[in-house]
Amino acid sequence: MIEGRRRTGAEARQRLLATGAERFYRDPVRSGLDRIRVQDVVGDLGLTSGAFYNLWDNLEAYRADLLVYLTDNERFPTVTLVLAESLLAVKDRPFSEAVAVLAGQAWAGVTEEPGPLRAFLALWLLEEPSVRASLQAQYEFQTRSWSSVLDLGLPLFGRRPRPGWTTTQQAVVMTALIEGCFLRWSLDPGAVAVADEERSVFVAAMVE
Repeated sequence: MIEGRRRTGAEARQRLLATGAERFYRDPVRSGLDRIRVQDVVGDLGLTSGAFYNLWDNLEAYRADLLVYLTDNERFPTVTLVLAESLLAVKDRPFSEAVAVLAGQAWAGVTEEPGPLRAFLALWLLEEPSVRASLQAQYEFQTRSWSSVLDLGLPLFGRRPRPGWTTTQQAVVMTALIEGCFLRWSLDPGAVAVADEERSVFVAAMVE
């Protein structure tokens, strides 16, 4: 009985956090962390405020957990696993073609589900130390993941970073370029709706 209640409580907690995240993803500026209300979150799920306060003492505690939820690496498929599998599938293709396929997959992941990246950019605007620390941890995770993919992938094609570059530096630049392209795509989709071969240029430019 106790185990069943714990499981039910854990499920309710995840549902309430997921609902708060969805609200934030839809409109991260107008639905910022400081604007999320108990009645909105429980109302979306048809729950009562009592269910909420059984899990959190107050709204601030919920918002703190929601921030952790929004930046939790475990909630997203890791770049390493997804792209490493793709690397093995394209390892017999020409390098430029293989990189184009991987770049297209990475770009599709951002543009087909833009909510998380929009949320990250909105959180960055808050300039709060705890938020910045969470975002920094997420970026460090992304950098390690991309660097691992490059460490695995470049040797498969007999490639290596250009002199003076490391795969970690490449990973930082790739992350920045993807996010910059996303911002431009959000305002002017045609400006970045280019062929896959062109998308691979920023990667190919850093290898030899």
